[in-house]
Amino acid sequence: MKPLVYLAAFHQGLGLDATVPDEPIEVPLGNDAGTKWIENYDKRFKGPIPVRQALSESRNAAAVWITREFGVDEVIRTARQLGIRSPLQPFLSTALGASEVRLLELTDAYRAMASA
Repeated sequence: MKPLVYLAAFHQGLGLDATVPDEPIEVPLGNDAGTKWIENYDKRFKGPIPVRQALSESRNAAAVWITREFGVDEVIRTARQLGIRSPLQPFLSTALGASEVRLLELTDAYRAMASA
């Protein structure tokens, strides 16, 4: 889902050279299930980094921050425009794949991005 997060933000004016925070971020889990601190796969944070670096390194914290700033509704709208029909939860964790999406839908969305 992260490429869809970035595409939604690009449509709203975010540029590749913009700086985003790669730092600890707390998100609500939804349905009063508490909160969770988002970590990166390497358990490290790099601080402010360019969007292009956050995207190329698939930084979880930056993707969640972008989703919070630009709105999960924008991410969902972008996913729908690219053909994803699976139910997507309106939670920040959707940016990291918390909503189940059929593989064929996701590959079709990636194909649409690549051919644009």
